[in-house]
Amino acid sequence: MGILRTTLACCATALIAGCGNFGAIATDVAPLAAAETVSNPRDYSVSQINIMVPETLTVSEAHSYFPRADIVWREDPPGDRRQQIAAVLNTAAERGTAGFDGGRDVALNVEVVMFHALTERARYSVGGVHDIDLLLSVTDAETGAVIEPPREINAALRGFGGARAVEANLSGEVPKVRLTDHLAGVFQAELMGPVGGAGFTP
Repeated sequence: MGILRTTLACCATALIAGCGNFGAIATDVAPLAAAETVSNPRDYSVSQINIMVPETLTVSEAHSYFPRADIVWREDPPGDRRQQIAAVLNTAAERGTAGFDGGRDVALNVEVVMFHALTERARYSVGGVHDIDLLLSVTDAETGAVIEPPREINAALRGFGGARAVEANLSGEVPKVRLTDHLAGVFQAELMGPVGGAGFTP
């Protein structure tokens, strides 16, 4: 099935000092290989991926520990941060849903609430949290009928700091790679399991 790509997205940063509940921070979730069929009681085949970023979300390029903005992204050259984050989310969603081979064609709709990744200043000192909040819904790919109404998911990921961040960069484990892999696992997990089960609120 062809995947409908979109070009909007958002990113946001949160330092450890700004997060009060580390228990809620997700760890890396390794997605299944794209070629491997995923057992999915929802019987989905994801044929469309729609990434949306409201124009009302703010973007910051400030070189501070925790810029006050909805979108903070430094893992690509200066440019349209919404498009850059959209590409990350789209790649992650494609990877996370690639193995779904069910009988119902659906569209995965993702709206960015916050995508706040670590700034250079935070990454090379105290580290912190890549704070990502999204609204996820599922609709019928042909009719647009709502199958799963929008629900908010938190896809936060611990961000390396100091020497650990430098070490990770040298090994190729840069934040963009870690976040893409992590988000792929999040999308896969959110669409697995029986309808009405964990991760799905009718």
